Amino acid sequence: MPNIAASDVVVNLLSRPGRRLVEGVKQVYADIVFGDASLDYPAGGFPMPDLSVFGLLKDCFFIDIEQPGNGFLYQYVRATHKMKIVQSLGGIPAGTVTVVDHTHDLRLIGGITAAEAVACDGAALNFGKNAATNRVIAGANEATKGGVVPKTGLTGSYNGTAGSPGPFSEYSGKPAVTTIRLRLEGN
Repeated sequence: MPNIAASDVVVNLLSRPGRRLVEGVKQVYADIVFGDASLDYPAGGFPMPDLSVFGLLKDCFFIDIEQPGNGFLYQYVRATHKMKIVQSLGGIPAGTVTVVDHTHDLRLIGGITAAEAVACDGAALNFGKNAATNRVIAGANEATKGGVVPKTGLTGSYNGTAGSPGPFSEYSGKPAVTTIRLRLEGN
């Protein structure tokens, strides 16, 4: 399949605020529409239409991109006048994961018939006590009061690979129809 070309990028200038002059600098607001799931995204980004399509005749020294929130990030590459698409690789970076020592509250459920000395009923294996009221032992110390045994000193590691790609990589594939709002400044 062919790559996305500048002629495949549709530019819609916005009438409000559209084009305006601020201290000798022209500001242009526009939506660009590209992609249709049939054209390939070229490595390094797809070419943008000529600046004259945006109403800039000499130079564009600033482009602000409103990210569309579709899971991709869009970056303008000034040196090549291309729009680059990047995506998150996700995951957790390599390193050590530490679990903080902690305790748990323990609730004894009231109103069960105790079948064993440890207050477990035989049918549903509920943990509780004979009285109909519930009781919470806050931060139970299992050594003196019974309760949940805390796990301490837990550490582990995520097996990341040295030299693996960073958290973002350039997109490859056929992008769906996408609209991005731009604010350009230039003259």
